[in-house]
Amino acid sequence: MSQLIIVPLGDAAAVVLPEAVIESIGLRIGDKMDLTVADQQLILRPVEDESRRRRVAEITQDVFEKRRDAYRRLA
Repeated sequence: MSQLIIVPLGDAAAVVLPEAVIESIGLRIGDKMDLTVADQQLILRPVEDESRRRRVAEITQDVFEKRRDAYRRLA
């Protein structure tokens, strides 16, 4: 577990997440997050938005189409 520091940000505060953490869970700068506080813990979850779902589906479809022959040979 990494230790992070709370830093001032105008009239608020921020915790800076390492790029590797953001990438490992498929987030990007500008993504929306839901914040829940439970048992003195902060829980962040990505907001599922329709445009992101469509984008992932389009990318997945494109990858499968480009590699269709390879996937058939592996099946």
